[in-house]
Amino acid sequence: MTIETEVKLYRKPREYLEKYPDGLMVICTSIPGTKQVGRYYGEQFLLKYSAWGFVNIAREPDCFGLYISSLVKAVRYFGVVDEIIDPREREHPVEDFREYESYKDRDKLLILEEGSIIELDDEIPFEGDPVLGFRYTTLDRFIGADNTEELWGEEL
Repeated sequence: MTIETEVKLYRKPREYLEKYPDGLMVICTSIPGTKQVGRYYGEQFLLKYSAWGFVNIAREPDCFGLYISSLVKAVRYFGVVDEIIDPREREHPVEDFREYESYKDRDKLLILEEGSIIELDDEIPFEGDPVLGFRYTTLDRFIGADNTEELWGEEL
C-alpha cells in the first residue's frame, strides 16, 4: 500500500482554516531527508500514520503545522490534533516506534484527526530566526502569516 492510498490528502488555501476556532497550535520541524514517492521523509511519516512523533511536549495544542526545513523552508501542512499519547502506554499506528532515531523516552506522539491533514496551497515561507524543534502559535496567526517570523510574536 502506498502513502497516497493510506491517507486522503486535501490541498487548500489557509483561508479554508477559518472554519476552525482559534486555538493553540504547535509547529513542528521536519528535516527533508531522502525524497521518495515525491515526498520527503517527514512528510511520509505524517501521511502514513496521520500522526507526528516524537516530541517532548507538555501543552495540549488544538492544531498542528509541519515546517519542512532545508530545501523547502516553509510550513507546508496543517492538521487537527485528536490526542497526544505516550507511545509506550497506548495502542497507536506507528510500527516499531523505538527504532526511529528521533524517539526518546517520554516523547509523545501527536495523533491527528482522521481526514484533517491539509497540504497548504499557500505555504508559509521561512523568514527570520531558524525554526527548530517545535514552537507554539495560534491558528489566527497561522492563517494570517506572510512568513514564519509572523507566526511567533509574543510568547504564548
